[in-house]
Amino acid sequence: MYIPKDVSEKQVLGVLATAGCRNVIASSVQEIPAPRVYCPIKQNGENTDESYLEKRNAFFSDKHNQYRLFYISDAYIKNAQKAMEILISEYHIKAGIDSSETFPWMAIVICFLLYVLLLFNAENQFVYGFAGIFPLLFILCFPFYTIAAAVCLLLYDYYLIQKVWQRAGAVHYLVKNSLVLCFAAISLLIVFITSFTAGIILMMIPAASFSAVFLYHAFEKKKAFSPVFIRPAGFISIINRKSVHFMLSCATGICLLTVFALFGVDKSPSVSVKGVSLPVPIRYSVSRGVKAFPSLTDYIVWNWNTITYPYRSLNNKDNLYSIPENGETVILPRYKETENGISESNEIVFRYDSAFRKTVIKSIDALPYPAIEKVLKKQGNSVCIGYLITDRKAYDPKSLLLLLAAGFVPLMVFVYNITIRKKKNDIHF
Repeated sequence: MYIPKDVSEKQVLGVLATAGCRNVIASSVQEIPAPRVYCPIKQNGENTDESYLEKRNAFFSDKHNQYRLFYISDAYIKNAQKAMEILISEYHIKAGIDSSETFPWMAIVICFLLYVLLLFNAENQFVYGFAGIFPLLFILCFPFYTIAAAVCLLLYDYYLIQKVWQRAGAVHYLVKNSLVLCFAAISLLIVFITSFTAGIILMMIPAASFSAVFLYHAFEKKKAFSPVFIRPAGFISIINRKSVHFMLSCATGICLLTVFALFGVDKSPSVSVKGVSLPVPIRYSVSRGVKAFPSLTDYIVWNWNTITYPYRSLNNKDNLYSIPENGETVILPRYKETENGISESNEIVFRYDSAFRKTVIKSIDALPYPAIEKVLKKQGNSVCIGYLITDRKAYDPKSLLLLLAAGFVPLMVFVYNITIRKKKNDIHF
């Protein structure tokens, strides 16, 4: 939830508590996670822009420092909505909630249903079955509606390709077939516009699909008898009554994706504030991350420097705060009186390793207050933080345009085949 800076944080926390929200993470309730018991003095760099404690304050403000931010568990989303309504109606405070949208399961389901439909009606079911697995894995990795539309086009393209697979001249025939190339090109273009990374990966999908099919054929050749197609690919029409009807199925699947993209968004109540740049998790990227936000790794490093600070030499100021390397240790000399006199030994007090990191992460749950570190732990190290403008539109215009373009192609080809080509007797129904 985000509230204007001029509103008292205590007042907002009171309204949230009245509405039933518990363990609200706010700026005023933050404490020092690892207090110095043996050396309660300020550490070098603690109050600089590079310190963890200074950086974590960025989580409680928007990009332009105009709104206070409060983090509320998903378990209290209805309570938070009730609190927001109270703030707006009774206190006339401009408030907003940025709740997470539901996972787009229907994008995966529609792609899977189209795959099954085409699989059971394919002439070469094993070929289509092996090849179509990789587009399904692709949509699992990038579950977006626009990418799902591109996968639908690709699955239908595979359905056309399998009709002439292993026939003489199949490659030459497919390279010259404008429909096969059109579906593949539009699919690739949509994915590249959606995500450049996803587009690069999609370019590898056909290679993976054909590799799987070749492995299947290599296994088939070991059999005593392998059938050979007599008619070459040039004598086979990949557009017939069945394939045209399944083209309509492809268009229908994309239309359903468009409907779910428009109406399957998060249904949180309308907010009185739009266009606020809030901190959000993004995929791990050094170039995209905002350095103002600390990560879970920063918290672990800060813990290391805080805990080991009493054991560091004050003569070397550069050594008071550093990024530890894996396996780094803090060693203390120990002296013991023996029969041969006093013997010296070294004791490893702390070691920066996986065990230390796990201990620090595990200790977050034991913090006796609603700590922002609990949010960092939930996000993990696979993401970093950036700003996103929270404008509650029902859809993204660019995504809608891509979905409409993806659905327009098979629909227009379908209309062309059942009208113009049918009249010319180029296709038989």
